Amino acid sequence: MDNKSANIIEVFSSAQGEGLFVGQRQIFVRMAGCNLDCKYCDTDFRPVQNARIEQTPGMSDFEYVSNPVEIDTLFYYLKKLMTTDNLHSSISLTGGEPLLQVEFLREFLIQNKAKYKYDIYLETNGTLYQELEQVIKLVNFIAMDIKLPSSSKDGKEYWQQHKKFLEVIANTCKCKLKCFIKVVIDNNFSDSDLHNIIWCMSSSGIRYPLVLQPESNNPPEGTKLLQIQQRFLKQLSDVRIIPQTHKIININ
Repeated sequence: MDNKSANIIEVFSSAQGEGLFVGQRQIFVRMAGCNLDCKYCDTDFRPVQNARIEQTPGMSDFEYVSNPVEIDTLFYYLKKLMTTDNLHSSISLTGGEPLLQVEFLREFLIQNKAKYKYDIYLETNGTLYQELEQVIKLVNFIAMDIKLPSSSKDGKEYWQQHKKFLEVIANTCKCKLKCFIKVVIDNNFSDSDLHNIIWCMSSSGIRYPLVLQPESNNPPEGTKLLQIQQRFLKQLSDVRIIPQTHKIININ
């Protein structure tokens, strides 16, 4: 693959199920591959031979296109889905981890900015800060995850990567870019996790909203969840508890 093509898993229209944009309709471009291996991941991000691409918003009438998918081909299908007036707020680049295919992503975003001007919502695990530098000025929204050591199958920590990722955001886009940070928490959430999250966020100098997302299969007890929120609110101004709503209403 080169900067003109990428391995795409699927393209479809749905309602955003997580974070601050819950309920808004988006077109999702799910890209293959991920550099992490989270215990709770509910997405098969392995590369596929054929990408499935929805033809009519919300109808699951998929057409299959051979991978890697060319930029022009992707825009062709995106234009078809975007023709429904006022339905979609933005295009969500998700995965896996979209920044793994940053050369393609940059070319795609350059063409979008020059010709189509769709609002772009980047969903990322917040570790590939050098790749982010290449595309940050070409996106409108960033939904950044902070991954806890307990979420990884090998217990690996990513605090330094998250800190640098947030510094890239703070140093390049202090005004127009919208961003929020999401952390999936379960009963293993610790004092160390709380202090490290605050350390990462405070280092950027910008106070983005923090979303606490209860892990669907192992959520903290309600009282513990509220106590965690209260502790964050002592140092952060905007901390929200938002579950994965797409699982509740049974949509992709």
